[in-house]
Amino acid sequence: MPHTMNFLLSAEAAAARVTRLGRQIQWSGRPVRVVHVEIHGALGEASRFEEFDAPFDRMANFIAKTWLTRHGASTAAIRWVYPDGKLSEAKSILDFSDYEVAA
Repeated sequence: MPHTMNFLLSAEAAAARVTRLGRQIQWSGRPVRVVHVEIHGALGEASRFEEFDAPFDRMANFIAKTWLTRHGASTAAIRWVYPDGKLSEAKSILDFSDYEVAA
């Protein structure tokens, strides 16, 4: 179900993340990641983001690349999840040009 970015950064979403991830909020002693995918670029619609869990960087990059190159997503951002469910700032915001594939 798509959400607004305000919701995904809220205390309510942080609490839901802690419940969803439970003990797996840390993976080998490091924070897990979430990938926020902007599933379409319709700026008039605020609920356009999906959140996907990724235990490590390689999986997070795979999720972002797949959504951007195969599913037509507009952007993707990878964030760390802290033990309280809150999120880090996005290290970068990715789009299709970050994963251009030779034809």
